[in-house]
Amino acid sequence: MDASVKSPLPPRKVVKKRHASAACVTLTPAVAVAAAAAAAAAAPTPAVAATAAAAGLCAYTDANAYRTTDAELAERDRLSTPLLERLRHAAEAHRRVRAAMRPHIRPGVTTLSVVERLEATSRALLGADDGLVGGPAFPTGVSLNAVAAHDTPNPGDAPVVLRRDDVVKVDFGTHVAGRIIDSAWTVTWSARGRPLLAAVRAATEAGIAAAGIDARLSAVGGAIQEVMESHEVHLRGDGGGATRVRCVRNLGGHSIGPYRIHGGKIVPTVRGGGGRTRMEEGEVYAIETFGTTGRGVCAEVPHRTSHYMRASGGAAAAAAAAAGGWRRPKPRPRSAAAADLLATIDARHGTLAFCRRWLARAGAVDHGAALAELTADGTLDAYPPLADVAGALTAQFEHTLVLRPTCKEVLSRGDDY
Repeated sequence: MDASVKSPLPPRKVVKKRHASAACVTLTPAVAVAAAAAAAAAAPTPAVAATAAAAGLCAYTDANAYRTTDAELAERDRLSTPLLERLRHAAEAHRRVRAAMRPHIRPGVTTLSVVERLEATSRALLGADDGLVGGPAFPTGVSLNAVAAHDTPNPGDAPVVLRRDDVVKVDFGTHVAGRIIDSAWTVTWSARGRPLLAAVRAATEAGIAAAGIDARLSAVGGAIQEVMESHEVHLRGDGGGATRVRCVRNLGGHSIGPYRIHGGKIVPTVRGGGGRTRMEEGEVYAIETFGTTGRGVCAEVPHRTSHYMRASGGAAAAAAAAAGGWRRPKPRPRSAAAADLLATIDARHGTLAFCRRWLARAGAVDHGAALAELTADGTLDAYPPLADVAGALTAQFEHTLVLRPTCKEVLSRGDDY
């Protein structure tokens, strides 16, 4: 849906009212490569990273068009380069993990083998086993069919084998020094699920196009819904029984902060959500859409929780926000076992999300009671799997972008999606 800019952008004009970018227009090659050159210093392969960063650059349009050539904003953009380098480094790792994993996500393999191989690849690419330095930003979600999000194997779970007719959401993150890339895609090997994937991918692109400095979150949600719900799928093999694709209205995108996957702003997938809240310069967002053949509302799946994170709004969040990163708060557990587990969590994950497999990997094999205690007293938040009604199919696509002063950069963009 991007269109190349074939003529110079218009000169700067005075903006009298707030107005968001309405489209994603690719920058001219010379401008794009020059703007992306900073990626070379941080990425595993400089030329590849610079090219990838350039591919994700989008010019602001309409009332924000002046930003592309404004000298003062260009200087502000230059000063933010160190943070961008970390984001681009994490994004390049994300693309490489995706490329490495695609041959291994196929019918007949288990979800456990997928997540373990993916996370090991991420750690190897980012050269760190310390979860606070770099590596996986949150547990890898491999959510099947009606389950839309937050599903990863727990220690001791019965093996789940991928089948040809499954619709598989693969959602994982990478980070470098707390700068997070959150991106996801959906896989299916059956023809009946492919129209659903096409609808959700198109809706995500519509959300990316609508995002921009001063864009109202409600307008982004409206753009997503308009595209998503214009699609139909035929789940019967005879081509009959058309079903309208629905947005999953209680799931959506979000802003991203340092060491915080949920930065405080929600990007809705339906019109009317988000109120009058606007996107702002310098913010990082995950534009994330979910489509379904079911009701359009997901509920928690009880007794299968695998994802956990430091409670939002607590001491950890306040310290992270004040410092622009992670500072270890004083633990306040109720038992020695909970104190030991919390110390492990703080040392390895801080305010980043984690899962029970990662606790076992760190040596906390028998952690069930302590984890339940820390969740019950509000130290940790639990994130159970989220699913639509039985028999529904759900799909997800997601990209991370940053609203730079002079352009919008889709950091996680790759040749695959």
